[in-house]
Amino acid sequence: MGVRLDGSKELIASAEGVGESAASWADVLSDCRRRGMRDPELVVGDGGMGLWRALAQVFPAARHQRVLGAQGPQCHERPTEVRPAQHDEGDTADLPCG
Repeated sequence: MGVRLDGSKELIASAEGVGESAASWADVLSDCRRRGMRDPELVVGDGGMGLWRALAQVFPAARHQRVLGAQGPQCHERPTEVRPAQHDEGDTADLPCG
């Protein structure tokens, strides 16, 4: 799912893969590039490392941010700040909806 600058959502791709392996994600992302998708501004995903490895190969300029998990509807009502990915997983107290 993609979100445009105006906030509208668009289905980018739907595919079956082998788990969330880097190879599966690379296939999906490479197909998006072949169909004309430019480097995304920001990719948000869970902790599955396959996505991040594939993203670095196919769209190396894209920034990424990790989702901390299901947060419930209140999280969507609060404004959040987009920040570069943090690799220190121990300190999450200052993160929005954390």
